Amino acid sequence: MTSRYGRPFENGVTQRQRTAHRYKFLHKTRKVFSDFREDLQNFYREAALSKGVISKWMKRFKDCREATEDDSRAGRPVTLTDEETVAVIQQEYILRDNRVSVEHEADKFAISYGTAQGIMTDRLGMRHVSARWVTRLLTSEQMGLRAEYSSVMTTGPKSVNLVKIFFFKATKNLLVGAIDFGTTNSGWACSFLYEFESDPTKASVKQWYSGSGTLTTEKTPTCVLVKPDGKTLEAFGYEAENKYKELVDNEEHEDYFYFKKFKMMLNKKLGEKLDRKITLEDEMGRSLLALDVFAMAIQYLKSDMVNEVKNRQTGVLKDEDVHWVLTVPAIWTDGAKQFMREAARQAGISSKDLTIALEPEAASVYCRNLSVETAVDKSDVTVAKFKAGTRYMILDAGGGTIDITVHEVEKTGGVKEVNAACGGGWGGTIVDKAFENMLCDIFTKKIYEKFKIEETEDWLDLWRDFEVKKRAVSPEKSSRINMKFPISLINMYEKVTKQSLSEALSRSKFADDISHTGDKLKFSAEVFKSLFDTSIEKTIGYVKGVIRNTGVKSILMVGGFSESPLLQQAVKSSFPGVCVIIPKDASSAILRGALIFGHSPKVITERVLKNTYGIEAACPFEKGIHPESKLLKTDVGDKCDKVFHKHVEKNQLVKVGEAQVQRTYYPVYKSQTAMDFPIYASDLMNPKYTDQGCTYVGEMSVDLQNHDGDLSRAVLVSLTFSGTEIVVNAYDKKTGNETNASIDFLG
Repeated sequence: MTSRYGRPFENGVTQRQRTAHRYKFLHKTRKVFSDFREDLQNFYREAALSKGVISKWMKRFKDCREATEDDSRAGRPVTLTDEETVAVIQQEYILRDNRVSVEHEADKFAISYGTAQGIMTDRLGMRHVSARWVTRLLTSEQMGLRAEYSSVMTTGPKSVNLVKIFFFKATKNLLVGAIDFGTTNSGWACSFLYEFESDPTKASVKQWYSGSGTLTTEKTPTCVLVKPDGKTLEAFGYEAENKYKELVDNEEHEDYFYFKKFKMMLNKKLGEKLDRKITLEDEMGRSLLALDVFAMAIQYLKSDMVNEVKNRQTGVLKDEDVHWVLTVPAIWTDGAKQFMREAARQAGISSKDLTIALEPEAASVYCRNLSVETAVDKSDVTVAKFKAGTRYMILDAGGGTIDITVHEVEKTGGVKEVNAACGGGWGGTIVDKAFENMLCDIFTKKIYEKFKIEETEDWLDLWRDFEVKKRAVSPEKSSRINMKFPISLINMYEKVTKQSLSEALSRSKFADDISHTGDKLKFSAEVFKSLFDTSIEKTIGYVKGVIRNTGVKSILMVGGFSESPLLQQAVKSSFPGVCVIIPKDASSAILRGALIFGHSPKVITERVLKNTYGIEAACPFEKGIHPESKLLKTDVGDKCDKVFHKHVEKNQLVKVGEAQVQRTYYPVYKSQTAMDFPIYASDLMNPKYTDQGCTYVGEMSVDLQNHDGDLSRAVLVSLTFSGTEIVVNAYDKKTGNETNASIDFLG
């Protein structure tokens, strides 16, 4: 028997209770204290209780006590170690103040000293070193950091910033918040550092209440309702939809701004104009600055997350405790990514606390951390166990865009991009557009627009009903699909055209596929499925090209539109030799992966460039080769102006965060006080001049301090593709000065 007094014996009686019974017996026999104690020690030997406890029980029985059980105590049981207590001790105290005492924690949470000590040492793996609580063992990341630090100290270049290695890599935020700002739907999720370290896939995902029935979803419609002042947010998501319907019903909506599915305005091609002054039209044709609308939406999602976390947690949550991750499509231009970064900054998120993550990368990271995913054919497939060298495609099918990327697993467990992101704006909203075009064919565009403006509430109901029908249609569907159509639209059509809708349909191209009865339109399954044709055909076409070039054997489908049975069936039937993997959380895989990316941003090691980048410079002029229009007279002779000096090439694989090839530039005038470096991008592999097939994306200037006319003064310039930004570095060899700047893609 090694249990001191807590382990139960036969009949459920503990040793502590047996001891108390013996105390009572000895007391009845009128034993004195010394004999009492000697008797107990002889009987229980090493299991006997202390002198103080014996004295306490003697006093109790002397005072006529009969019960042998311990008195009940108010408050929490001393052995309680629930997950919430463990989490709060770690977050609020040890990680913020590692000099905290065991006594302080025991008093704070009304638990025993032993329980508090057990939480710190056994549950959290901490130990006391020089009056501080520190982790008992290094994590894998910390061991990697130590190895990197040691390598730099022994063999690395002297220019490496050791402080940056030690501090910036080792510092972790207590909380990561992720915002998935989608075309159709948006949402947020968060995870604490202790949750990530125990299970990277663990996340708290916001559940949104639709406002009707009991429907809750992990995403809410990307709808923004702005007050008449054009500056103040009235509502967002389901609340915005419902509030706008109320305003319409009360005929108070005309001065409000109502935006939905507006993210696609950022889906630009290289060279297409995008700046800070671009405006956004709402559903009724009224305009506001796009940057303001995006910022209001991000600010709402940010505030909603912070408020919910504060309501669930004790202690103070500071801004610096939270790192934010905002997801964007991989096919977006650098300007569109910067636009979202600036909208986030306007929403109150500082640049140092923000990471822009590419949506397919985030989804890939999430699925790499899942043990098992559910495949379309119901077989179990584990992306996490793909061997080094395995390539797999991420098909991110969202509401607005289809993003296609190929990743390869590295020996380190990280992944690198091996095919530049491709795709286009043919996500789920293309299906919506096809339905709208069908409505215009049936009712005429003029009547449809009139209905939208004059009967807005009915128009909103019509689109909500369509969204439900769109999600439900499957490849096996053969019966007709019935949709309730607003009587106001049908009456408006018959009043304007002077003919019944049924007669008009019978004479139209939809005669065999659409019929009208009462307040319903009945669509054949074939015509309803045809709404998906453009999106599916374009997607399958692009996937075929990528498979042909990369030879992938697995496709990972993520994004809200990936949950469409029609798209799933099309991918599976088109590529029978390829394993199609669909995670259980396909629609929120990006959101969950963004959290992992926020905690561990180094999981993506290499990316493939979508464009060629270079600097506009001048080279020696060669008569007969260079056009006379580009002749430039300088202090070093005749030069050819506007030459594209290539730094990196389209489809080139670059390491994230590492400077690429360094080029040397010289002044061309003795009187020069600065050197300007205009940055250009191109879809071409080898553009010759910056005014032919190139797009200006930004510029950096280097001051030539104390320039004495030396035309051999060298300035070394390199580009670094850090995350989703491009940083230009210039080093003046004469002064040793360095200039760093992120390219401003918005002009």
